[in-house]
Amino acid sequence: MWTAPASATLTYSHVINQCLVSEEVFDGFKRNSGYNSIVGMASDWQAEAWYNNIKENFPSIFNRLEEFKHNDTVGSPEVWDSKESGLISSSTLRYLHTVCDIKTHFGSMNDKNVVEIGVGYGGLCYMLHTYYKLRNYHLVDLDNAILLVRKYLKRLGMHKSISFETEHIHPDMPADCILHTKIHGNNEDLLLHKKNGFAPTSDEVAGRGGIGTGDYGVEYDLAISEFCLSEMDDDGIDEYYNKYLVASKQIYLMMNLHDETRKKKCINKIEKDFDIEILDEFPVTDWPNYIIVGNKK
Repeated sequence: MWTAPASATLTYSHVINQCLVSEEVFDGFKRNSGYNSIVGMASDWQAEAWYNNIKENFPSIFNRLEEFKHNDTVGSPEVWDSKESGLISSSTLRYLHTVCDIKTHFGSMNDKNVVEIGVGYGGLCYMLHTYYKLRNYHLVDLDNAILLVRKYLKRLGMHKSISFETEHIHPDMPADCILHTKIHGNNEDLLLHKKNGFAPTSDEVAGRGGIGTGDYGVEYDLAISEFCLSEMDDDGIDEYYNKYLVASKQIYLMMNLHDETRKKKCINKIEKDFDIEILDEFPVTDWPNYIIVGNKK
């Protein structure tokens, strides 16, 4: 499903697993080449472009820069010297620029449900949850990557509503269900859902202490993917599209799907459900990356 090179994905997953058990590895994971091969940290020249654009065009975000720089207190990232505003990582500025893009195209995200496909270390989740009062942020990624995000956000002191799914076996979990976990502050609710999308019966969940039917398949206000969707094979794109994008009112997709045949097929698929606009990545790099923003028809 994932088209990234097997050697890179294995190394990436190994680093994540190390982060979960070793505080030494976790404290420096943003500088780890095995991690950066998948979740890359951008260059200084990109950081400067994002910084200047935010400063000139998004004062309400720029004026809270010190608050967002808290993202750099975990993971020991490489930092860029902005002079005027001090040291800040290119990764933090990239996520902040995505917040600006979302604000431009979709307006306020207050009280909205957001789903992100491929969540990195949770940086965008942190930024959006810091700037807006989101209703919920749904994380879609590998199980160990989700665990890393939870550890990361906890270390930042973020106690907001996030949710995620896992197929890990749970003692109270019927074999044909998945586990959907929703976290509100320090409280965690475990919700069982049928793999086919139908909630279990009241008899199935009776007496399981905090486990309920939930609202699996909830409609999202915004679906986000920063390159992850376009790094899937066709079956993977179809799966995530049908599960998350179709269930969303709006979409924001950073894409590096460059093969013209597959790119056209993907865009045609999206255009059946969304009115879209295709934009150049900012700042423009040597790669022909692009952004798709769309509203449900």
